[in-house]
Amino acid sequence: MLYPGIYGNDNLVLNQQGETSNTAAEFGYYGSAVSWGPEMKGEMVKWWDGVMRPWSPQPDNLAIPFNDGFTSTHNIAVSGGGTTGTMRVSLTDRTMTRS
Repeated sequence: MLYPGIYGNDNLVLNQQGETSNTAAEFGYYGSAVSWGPEMKGEMVKWWDGVMRPWSPQPDNLAIPFNDGFTSTHNIAVSGGGTTGTMRVSLTDRTMTRS
């Protein structure tokens, strides 16, 4: 099976009838499933549910997965042993915050 767009086979989109189609026929733009898609200029395109909506960028959609964060880890461990065996106890606190 070929991946759409990589090897020149863009007809691997399934429409609602289960037939193979292409992105231009189904969504109103040329592209493939492995691209970023067309420039977002607000033109009307058919979404996955069949409803026509404006093709426009959403605010901060690229900032969400790239939030800065901070992780701190504090650990204390005690171990000891003797002739009958050994023992180790460890406590860890990990705090993660997003800015």
